Amino acid sequence: MTADQPALIVEVLSPTTRSFDVSVKLAEYKELQSQHYIMFVDTENPSVQFFWRDAAGLWKDTVLTGIDARIELPRVNVAISLAHIHDERSFRAKPKLVENEDDS
Repeated sequence: MTADQPALIVEVLSPTTRSFDVSVKLAEYKELQSQHYIMFVDTENPSVQFFWRDAAGLWKDTVLTGIDARIELPRVNVAISLAHIHDERSFRAKPKLVENEDDS
């Protein structure tokens, strides 16, 4: 698909293309002058890497984790939760490297 002047790009990460998406594609997305928001949605964890352009035109980023996290996108008048993004998706429990005393 092609958009003339996108303000928001949402990229769903695939384990096989993840490194290409968050390096090469991210650099290209940031070059778009109309671009304000970029989201990389993780399919293996309830998390989103979120990039936004501030008032000075500089890119900032954060990683939101947990199904209750919420993303505010004021330039496009949208707020969305990770629960909505990951609607009905279940995640496998990850093995722990260190077991807590409470876990035993």
